Amino acid sequence: MNLHDKLTGLRALWYFDNRWQLIVNRLLFGDCGLMIYQKGNLEFLVDHDAGDHNGTRLCIISDIYKRFLPDMKLGGMLTVFDLGANGGGFPLMLLLSGKRFSKLVCVEMNPNTFRRLQYNVSRNVEGETVLINGAVCRSRTKFELALGQGDISDSIYQDRAEASSKPRQKYQIEGYSFDDLFRAHFGDGVVDICKMDIEGAEYEVLASSEHTGLQNCRYLIIELHPVPADRERQFADALRATGFVELNGGDQRLPGERLYRNEKLT
Repeated sequence: MNLHDKLTGLRALWYFDNRWQLIVNRLLFGDCGLMIYQKGNLEFLVDHDAGDHNGTRLCIISDIYKRFLPDMKLGGMLTVFDLGANGGGFPLMLLLSGKRFSKLVCVEMNPNTFRRLQYNVSRNVEGETVLINGAVCRSRTKFELALGQGDISDSIYQDRAEASSKPRQKYQIEGYSFDDLFRAHFGDGVVDICKMDIEGAEYEVLASSEHTGLQNCRYLIIELHPVPADRERQFADALRATGFVELNGGDQRLPGERLYRNEKLT
């Protein structure tokens, strides 16, 4: 890690209430990756060795998702469907923004990241919560994946996962379609925000016939990844057919986040 990266990391620590503890730990005990962060009433776990500072922590200190909140008409109590939840940074960001949950359903693929998600959600979130260790894909299946302690780029596409030099272990991961998960946990109900960050599998979800539950989502926040132009067009056409229009394109980079609004529900 170069000096610039170290200084950037230290500046990020200053955002938190226990900043001095975090700074001392990182400077003197940098080999210890697990750290507890505190902000307001929140207390959450980050594993630096697994890259959680680029996922869970980044969701909280940056505007990666926060920038979309002014564009959404939301009440104080939310129903949220978080696909690719990582360590729970998205719901923690919502809590810090004054939101609360009537129901929160989070799906995370990596079993090791999932354990940190369990801690962070159970420690901080009131209301009904459902946490699922699984992958989101085209249709119900099983994956055998080699996964490490966690990475923001963990993917069902194993050729990408194997590119990492970090130690990995093979896991049997359940794969679910969007509708498998939506109907099981929301039935015919309405979801205020669906956030989807599933490392390229978003195109599979929209290409499948099993995404009818999206019609019951008011807002969709999705991270898009580079694909051939014909797949981009198919994805855009499927979103329009479902009732979504782009509300905020972020900075239009790929990968990059987009906000869509369901015209049929808002």
